[in-house]
Amino acid sequence: MDAAQETMITLARRIRDFAFRSRFSSWVYRIAVNAAIDTRRRRLDSPRAGIHTSVGSAEGEHHLNQVAGETESSDPVVEVARTEDQQLIQDALTRLNPRFSALLILRYMEGLSYEEISEVQECSLGTVKSRLNRAHTALRELLQHSGYDPDHLNL
Repeated sequence: MDAAQETMITLARRIRDFAFRSRFSSWVYRIAVNAAIDTRRRRLDSPRAGIHTSVGSAEGEHHLNQVAGETESSDPVVEVARTEDQQLIQDALTRLNPRFSALLILRYMEGLSYEEISEVQECSLGTVKSRLNRAHTALRELLQHSGYDPDHLNL
């Protein structure tokens, strides 16, 4: 919510700076990603006990279920396991380098194509592919360290 508010304030202040060199949505995404990274850095500098922040939207959470290899089930044991998997992945995303977590969120939770991510990140397509590869590797290592089998991920 803090990042969304910061994004809206920045958009209101900088709307005149939009130069039509890219799509408006890419420009907004870039501002939102920067706001999210800044908000995360501030929180890491001054952690608040007892507050949990979930990563992504409801649609992103649905995709997080798919990434974790889970489907909806009425079995409570399966639901608990799925919730634990989601929590492990979200925790790993918050511990990743902000550049990597932003790329993973844009790709898998927001559903952006490599080309769209390239526009949002203002870098080349090759750079996006390279950084995503490094982000996948870093996420896998964090998950392995947490005792999660990253082979369950559909990345």
